Amino acid sequence: MLPLNRFSWLIVLITFISIVACKKDGSSDASTTNRPIEHWVFRSVLDGQPRMLTAALSDKLWVSYHTETGALYKAWKGSVYFDGAVYTGAHGPQPITIGNAYTESTYKKPWFVLNGKDTVILVAESRSLIHPRVARLPQVLTVEIPSPDLEARKHFVATHTATQSNGQKHDPQLVGTATAGLSLHAMRQLLLAADYSQKPVERQDTTRQVEIFIQSQLGEDVIEFKKPSHRLSDCVGFSKLKEFLHSYLIPRMKLPDDRALPGAAIAGPIGGGKTFIFEAVAAELDMPVLVLKNIRSQWFGQTDVIFERLRRVLEALEKVVIFVDEADTQFGSVGEGAGRTRAGDRADD
Repeated sequence: MLPLNRFSWLIVLITFISIVACKKDGSSDASTTNRPIEHWVFRSVLDGQPRMLTAALSDKLWVSYHTETGALYKAWKGSVYFDGAVYTGAHGPQPITIGNAYTESTYKKPWFVLNGKDTVILVAESRSLIHPRVARLPQVLTVEIPSPDLEARKHFVATHTATQSNGQKHDPQLVGTATAGLSLHAMRQLLLAADYSQKPVERQDTTRQVEIFIQSQLGEDVIEFKKPSHRLSDCVGFSKLKEFLHSYLIPRMKLPDDRALPGAAIAGPIGGGKTFIFEAVAAELDMPVLVLKNIRSQWFGQTDVIFERLRRVLEALEKVVIFVDEADTQFGSVGEGAGRTRAGDRADD
């Protein structure tokens, strides 16, 4: 038996549907089929595309396929306006679809067969956005483009300064350090703005640009960016706590390698000044503060995407203080056996 091509399979499928839609005695059941037109499957030119197979399944669902490839062209609610030499005697016009489309494909050949010499490159913001069946294939290799590190940012600033004859002279070390978290494109916009205003890049300019960039990546409802200016000396009272922070906690956090303190759980009564004090600690460390607002999404798979974006931002910032206010609600409820959420599992990983 010869293998069936796509068009043959399509004819077999439509024939099967037609048989199932009829009674055993061969008469159609108008109460169940209720086709909008008598000849509800036909081939014609449709929307300027030749050899289209159209099925009027109901008043609310019409579908059309390419007979050459068997690919779905369109599914819509409405009808077909039959015009042209075959239907109205007018030469030139052809049938067109009328109504709102459920889906419409612009690809006549949405599939193809790969041989051993073909390579497909899928570009996406996050691996989580790719269909799991594709992402888990053993043939799929993940390549991640990292954010620019300090050396890359310094080199970019030096190159920009050298190529701008009438621009400002920017210090690569100063600007490169202050722009941690920015992409090269965002850095270029910052430097061009400074050249246009004939002013050197200042720290508040980079802080604002970093804040805008991070919130554009994660969303204002997910994260808040802060650069506190008050120090521990501005905090009234808490003498023993400030002594502990100065002598133990801050030195541990300043360590550059894996010996640095990875985190601290802060407990205390509501309104006791926990957030204010540890914003001062961040100012002592000269680090930006990221306040996590809502890292869990109601949409399936979106929490994984948020964590992917957050991970990229944290890697780009290199050194940052992360505040998780109301951590018990962010990572789950309070109580034995509670609090295990997908977000919490990802945070543990």
